[in-house]
Amino acid sequence: MTFLVPFKFVQAGPFILVHLIYAHKLDLSYGFFRDTIDALNNGQPDKIIELHDWLAMPQDNTNQLTPIGSIFHVSRCGSTLLCQNLKASNQFVVLGEPGFLGAIYKEDSIIPERLRSVVAQKSLMIWNIWACQQNKQLIIKFTSGTILYLQDIKQDFPELRLLFLYREPSAVVESLTRKPTSYIKKPIWRDKLAVIPEILTEQHHEHTTEASRIYLSSLATIQVHYNPQSYLCDYRYLANRFSDIIGFFKQSALQKELDCQWQQKWSSKKGQWQSQKYQPVEGAIYNDFINNNDQLINYLLEKYQAFNDAMLITKAEIN
Repeated sequence: MTFLVPFKFVQAGPFILVHLIYAHKLDLSYGFFRDTIDALNNGQPDKIIELHDWLAMPQDNTNQLTPIGSIFHVSRCGSTLLCQNLKASNQFVVLGEPGFLGAIYKEDSIIPERLRSVVAQKSLMIWNIWACQQNKQLIIKFTSGTILYLQDIKQDFPELRLLFLYREPSAVVESLTRKPTSYIKKPIWRDKLAVIPEILTEQHHEHTTEASRIYLSSLATIQVHYNPQSYLCDYRYLANRFSDIIGFFKQSALQKELDCQWQQKWSSKKGQWQSQKYQPVEGAIYNDFINNNDQLINYLLEKYQAFNDAMLITKAEIN
């Protein structure tokens, strides 16, 4: 059955266009949604509709939709690996960092502010209808930077199931320094980020400083938004808690009893799932980075431990 889903919003003169693609053609075995789109039609849409016309179109089959799951995370913390394992359980439709959704909430979004909520809500409703038609649950893994817009997203999706994923800082900051993302290379959130004592950053590469500030800001955001209805997990516990995570998203004791095997050996970011083995960073490279940035890393580790201590207190208060 043909079913068109949105995957991009484009400015064309005075018009905003919605790019749609037939969902049944999608190969979601790629870790990132952008790779799924690029592998199909060379990223070209099957249909284009003007935004207001698209918003005015009625949508059927919205009565039996299941709650949508979400993953908010610190960079380089295993979130893509989690997504690929969730897909492998055959219970979920997982979109790995869909650019069309994150772009709605950015300050420079082409979507007018007055329409952002309704555009985001309709986009996910359509994807959710498609997931439910397959007897699967929709999960969105947002980009790591989108966590800074979490308050707006929660307002638009109050029933969203929030999973927060994080990791100790040395592995995160080393990875972001060695392979910086676009928002590390061209800082766009400078006024929103945590402040680090200058004495700890003045001798370091600017990418290392920016990565550290983003890391601390992400932990602070998680701490603010964690509540009894959300789920918090450190990367080091992912494998052991995988069945619990499935249970959290499905909200069913029966689902927790399923035999869901965690798979660690495959690269989750390169090509299709299970096409390439995971190659960890060489120990010498990692150790050199830690030794050259020891004071900053120790500072981040203290903040990481303080975050863990605070979350333990919060969990105890909740329970």
